[in-house]
Amino acid sequence: MESNNRNNGNDNQRNNITSSNDGAVVLATLTNRGYRTDSFELNFFAILLCVEGQCSIDINGSLITIYSNDMIALSPSMFIANGYCSPDFKCHCIICTPEYINRLFSIDYAWNIMYSTEHNPVFKLSDDEAEMMTKYFSLIETRIKESKSKHIDKIIDFLLIALTYEFDILKNQAKSNLKSESTSANYLFNNFINLINTTNPKRQTVAHYANELCITPKYLSAICSKVCGKHAEDIINSYVISDVKRELARSKMSVKEIAFELGFNDASSFGKFVKRHLGVSPKDFRKKFH
Repeated sequence: MESNNRNNGNDNQRNNITSSNDGAVVLATLTNRGYRTDSFELNFFAILLCVEGQCSIDINGSLITIYSNDMIALSPSMFIANGYCSPDFKCHCIICTPEYINRLFSIDYAWNIMYSTEHNPVFKLSDDEAEMMTKYFSLIETRIKESKSKHIDKIIDFLLIALTYEFDILKNQAKSNLKSESTSANYLFNNFINLINTTNPKRQTVAHYANELCITPKYLSAICSKVCGKHAEDIINSYVISDVKRELARSKMSVKEIAFELGFNDASSFGKFVKRHLGVSPKDFRKKFH
């Protein structure tokens, strides 16, 4: 499992890493410090449990921060860039190749579990839940180190299957708790955010999204102002900019092709949009990554 990345920053890591099944499964306890300017596309599945400190990373153009007891799922084709971890950051991590995951589960089920977290990859665990998942990581690590024991590969397979089902249960439980605790405004706002995430291209009018949610543009704007203090249009633009940064950083398409891909009528309007929000032209922004 390799990622195509460049590390232009300081990297101070003290990691305990074990692997099994010829590298198809990697389990690690990671402790990172400082700022990283890597940018790469994942080609593996990963589940991470933060046990100390905090870490902020850019995932698909959106800044995600995890804290103690937060669990995060990563899947192939996610674009990762610009991470910062606090000095006391520590997490347990298990990484599996898509081929290994598909061997354990039916393809549809395996990818549904992991890709269902693509737009909301982080959820909070209780202390008891975090302790339970930590025990899974510890047990799997112990078994991986006993690589010469009889039936050890099957034991690891079944432990990973159990961990994945536990992960799915906890993820759905966290989602259910969030929904039940949300007010009507928060619930509609979350639906708005989810709608933006699943719309391509995202550069649509406020009226378009309001119509999809069966509410008026005025009401959608009022909800956004109430929940987060921002205008609906500004929220939409922030997601568009996330896509812009991701595509300029990793896509081989021309600036003009990216403009059309993201819903702009021409390269000129795209350039003005990027300049207004990022302070540089699309070509100048792209130079940071190429």
